[in-house]
Amino acid sequence: MSRRRRAPIILLVALLLAFTVPLIIPIPPLQGTVPPIELADPDSHFVNVSGLMVHYKTAGQGEPAILLLHGFAASTFSWREVMQPLGNYGMVVAFDRPAFGLTSRPP
Repeated sequence: MSRRRRAPIILLVALLLAFTVPLIIPIPPLQGTVPPIELADPDSHFVNVSGLMVHYKTAGQGEPAILLLHGFAASTFSWREVMQPLGNYGMVVAFDRPAFGLTSRPP
């Protein structure tokens, strides 16, 4: 087999290994970490949703209900400046999506 034909095959095998090996090898739990509840602010809340501990914060009350969703690599911290002002108009809820902020990571 010529060198030109082997290069794409080697590249394909390398990419396949790079994407599949991390899915096969389990990642051990981190040692010496602090539980999320100890890092939470006094106004933080946690709820168990299908085995995940979801962190959320609220502001205001009544209607309408305003749900704040953070973007990638963000958390409820993104909404710290707007939650109280929005709370004047109704109940505001911001939560950390799974694997972000203080919400637990799915297996």
